[in-house]
Parts: sequence; structure tokens; C-alpha cells
Amino acid sequence: MRINEGWTITLLFAYLSRMVRFSLFCTLSLLLLGCTREPPADAGLMSYSTTEDSATYYYRLGWKEIMDDGWYGPSEQSYRKSLAFDPDFLLAKSTLARLTLDRSERLRLYEELRKGLPSVTGAERLALEVYMGFTHFTNLREAGADSTAAVLSRVLSLAEKNFGEIIHRHPEETYLKAEYFEVLHSVHGPEKALDSLRLLTSAAQRRAPFIRGFEVSLLAEMGEFAVAKSLADSLAAGLPADLPKPHAVYADLYFQMDSFSLARSFAARAVELDHRNLDASRLLSRSESAIKEAFSGIKEDKWEKKD
Repeated sequence: MRINEGWTITLLFAYLSRMVRFSLFCTLSLLLLGCTREPPADAGLMSYSTTEDSATYYYRLGWKEIMDDGWYGPSEQSYRKSLAFDPDFLLAKSTLARLTLDRSERLRLYEELRKGLPSVTGAERLALEVYMGFTHFTNLREAGADSTAAVLSRVLSLAEKNFGEIIHRHPEETYLKAEYFEVLHSVHGPEKALDSLRLLTSAAQRRAPFIRGFEVSLLAEMGEFAVAKSLADSLAAGLPADLPKPHAVYADLYFQMDSFSLARSFAARAVELDHRNLDASRLLSRSESAIKEAFSGIKEDKWEKKD
């Protein structure tokens, strides 16, 4: 039987066309499935061991209050509310331990954290290790221990490693990024911290009050006062005047500019709004000391001229 070559070619062409269409269909299906599937478990924000939504809500609120608003007192209360919903939420317990002024409470919380640490895993464990380290350092410092400098150095090294790992796995964790930049500043100085801040933050994160305020401080430390002042003005323009944050940012800026009277004025306003604001309280004390020192120098100079 003779095979009709033309008919065979036609059949072959039809078969190949079907295969091509089927291949395209499969490819498009895979692409659509890839676009609609859930993101990786460790993308965006980190997850917590607590199953209580209210515990998570107040924990995150506490971070916003202390970092973006400058409310230290209300932030502590938010962490306490978080623990009221879940007394075993160790991250909330660790942040409360860093804030409380009650040494006996801090010592008790540290022991509870130490016992509970093995039950926590992942990014939560990495953050908890660092927070426990800072709490331990505070306890030693208040006890007058001689090893505080060595302990702080180890904690900062751990923080640089752990926070760095967390923020690359969870790029939406703005406040952990902020703490990472603070650690880089402590260990490596303002240039390294500013470079990482600009490289690792999104446009939205750069506008977050704490990130913007910390950028102001870094620029001021590097002598870029005009740029720092412009950023501080844009920050203050976007925040309510009754928040401690913008006043604390201006206080830090003017202190670094050696404008101690202005620094004292802004720091005093921040402390007036929240007497627990640690940054503003320190700046107020340092500004007053600098003013007294400068005034003393003027008096001594006058007496020298008289002699």
C-alpha cells in the first residue's frame, strides 16, 4: 500500500500544532499558578508564637508608640496589655523588660525569658536572644558589675548578626530594621549606618518617623546640618505637634550643632509631653550641662581678663 506523502505531511503538521498549543497552555497555567500562589512563609512580616490577635495588636502598637511617636510611657502600657491577652508571649515580655524601671520586675522577667527561650524558634528566637542580651546588660550595669563593657560588646555583635538575618528574611519589619541601623551605628559609626539605611529601606519605610529621625541624627553627626535640618522640618510638618518625636529629633539635631539652648528647649518640650522619653531626658540633661559648662567658661574668661 502506497502512503500518500501529502496527506502524511498534513497530519504531521496538525499534530505538531496541537502539541505547540498544549505546550503554551501548560506554560501559561504554570505562570498563573506561580502568580497566585501564597508568598513564602518568611516573606514580609515575621510571625509570632502567640495565637492571640489582641496580643499581637498591642505588641505592634507598642513599637509604633515608642519608635514613631516617642511615647515611652504609653508604649510600656501597650506591652502590658499584650501580656494580659497572652502571658506567655515572650517577645512582649522581653520588650517590657527593656522598658520597665522596676529592677525587681526586670530581673523576674529575665528569668522567665531564659526559661522560655527554648520554646521559641525562627526569627522570633533571633530577636528574643538580642532583647534578652540587652536586658542582661541593663541588669549588670545597675548592679555595678565590672563586665558590662564586654557584655555589651557581645550583645551588639549578636544583634548585628541576628537583626541582619531577620530583616533580609522579613523586609517589612521596619522597626527591626531601625534597631539594626542603631546597632550598625554603635559598632561601625554613622557612615555605615546611613549607607545601610538608604540601601535597605523602601521609600515608604524611609518616611517612617523613626527612620527619618535617625537619618537626621546620622547626617548631623556627619556635619551635614543643612540636609539634616531640611529632613527634620519635613518630619515635623507631617506629625502632630503634641507628639514627643519631632521635638526629640530637633533636640538631638541642635545639640549636635552646639546650639544648646535650642536643644534644651526642644528636649524640655518632649519631656513635658512624656517624662518617660529616655532620649529626650538624656538630651535635656546633656544640654543643661553644656550650657552650664559654657557659662562657667565665660565667667572664668572674664575673671582672667580682670586679672
